[in-house]
Amino acid sequence: MWKAFFILSVLLCALCALYWGLPRSWRSWCQRKAHFEQHTHQHYESMYVFLDLNAFRQRSNWIVVLVFLMVWWLLGSFWLALISPLLVLMLWAVWVRRQQRQRLRKLQQQLPDFVHAMASTVGAGVGVALAFQQLSKQMAQPLRNELELCLAQQRLGLSFEDALQSFGQRLPFEGPSLLTAAIQLSHQSGGRLSEVLIQLADSLRTQWNLEQKVRALTSQAVLQAWVMAAMPFLLLLVLTFIQPTLMHPIWHTTTGWLVLGAMILLEYCGLRMLLNIAAVKV
Repeated sequence: MWKAFFILSVLLCALCALYWGLPRSWRSWCQRKAHFEQHTHQHYESMYVFLDLNAFRQRSNWIVVLVFLMVWWLLGSFWLALISPLLVLMLWAVWVRRQQRQRLRKLQQQLPDFVHAMASTVGAGVGVALAFQQLSKQMAQPLRNELELCLAQQRLGLSFEDALQSFGQRLPFEGPSLLTAAIQLSHQSGGRLSEVLIQLADSLRTQWNLEQKVRALTSQAVLQAWVMAAMPFLLLLVLTFIQPTLMHPIWHTTTGWLVLGAMILLEYCGLRMLLNIAAVKV
């Protein structure tokens, strides 16, 4: 009698958990997916790559379904297949942020050359606004996009100073802000703008070279961190192919899933700690 009561109690608790948990889990998944889509759309807009949000949503839905079915077919684990689309979306977000960081590094590399060319043009007697317009056509991407946006804002009625200020606020490093401040101070107080721009270009180039040296010196520590984080997962995959019977409990039991979850969490925390130690800001 008590066994039947226990089984009914367990079934009732499971039904309650499904009734209350599934809608909340679905809403949380939809919110996270919508945040991911909006975040990705904003990142690509900042890089002047414009996506159709509806088409991107449909493709991401198909990717989620295909990843779920593929993992379920390869590993035979429903729960791992259920978690795998979330991991794919997380990796996609990491890749998008990496693209944006590369774009910002390219902008930092191009800006000293632009400032130096602008100093030479202004020193030859050309006006600042005209020099800005002429040099924007000669610069490579992605700096050319930012300069052309400033010119487009001027054509829409914004003043040159306001367009420069928008240029300085749009990019999250101090080079454009310093360029904007130098031009505005030169207009307000006078002085030879070409000399100021040459000094600014030399300072920005020195800062860029110093950042590259620091990055080169810390690249070994970053590589070691990634290798140490990837080694347990590589060993897990190798052992799964070599000894599938021995590794079967890892992939097909609740205890194995808990061990995998704890391993992923600890590996992530350790990797973040090592990367924060290796990240030296100049």
